[in-house]
Amino acid sequence: MSIANLTTAPAERKARIVKHHFLRFVAYIGVALMGCLALPAWSAIGVVTHVSGVLVVAKANGQTKILAPQSEVDEGDVLASEAKSFARIRFNDGGNLLVRPNSRITIERYRYEKDKPEEDDVSVSLIKGGMRAITGIVGKRSMDKHTTTTATATVGIRGTHYGLQQCAADCQGLNDNAGRPLADGLHVDVLSGMIVARNTGGELSIKAGEFGYVRNAQTKPELVPGEQGFLASVPPSMAAPTGEGSTVGRDSNDNICVIR
Repeated sequence: MSIANLTTAPAERKARIVKHHFLRFVAYIGVALMGCLALPAWSAIGVVTHVSGVLVVAKANGQTKILAPQSEVDEGDVLASEAKSFARIRFNDGGNLLVRPNSRITIERYRYEKDKPEEDDVSVSLIKGGMRAITGIVGKRSMDKHTTTTATATVGIRGTHYGLQQCAADCQGLNDNAGRPLADGLHVDVLSGMIVARNTGGELSIKAGEFGYVRNAQTKPELVPGEQGFLASVPPSMAAPTGEGSTVGRDSNDNICVIR
């Protein structure tokens, strides 16, 4: 019925028509709300617990913002730290990621449900700079589903606390344990557990207390003496307890951060 017909109809008829359209409108809104309630409830995969300096995130939807303590982190986020900036993120499975200065890290995938270990899947990409990581529940119960990818190697874990520093003519001011400037490539240190670094050149297991180095994506990873190693350290302020016994110290039960 046209608007013209509605305005010329007798009052009683107009009332019935208005009521009819109103009820249809209410029904439509009800269906729409039910559809919204049926949508999956997306939740954050972790939270920023510490920031010293500036940490910026680029969201999957294109949004960019500065993060602060208690900011939420989501799958697909690209984290970027500025010079002299450090940050720590605690994930829902109890794992921790520490971001070093001048770094960029993408959280490619993060799938964790307490009672569904078969769906575990954690993948992080170190695009630039350095990081430390302490694996949580996923790294303990699904070790083959927790990886970190860099330009020179992919790192698989074995219930681990480890550090990575990727250099590509951008590590000025960083020195190895003997005080020499870091060479380009990936520098690895392991404080607990073990990691496996692999690329097209081969693979290498690196255990607690050892240091590794990967020159490029075609060169097999190698162990290096302690004096040639690099510890991707973080400030002591990043080593506060997380609330469930996990910290960023020597292993998941330490309350101190190892700085060498």
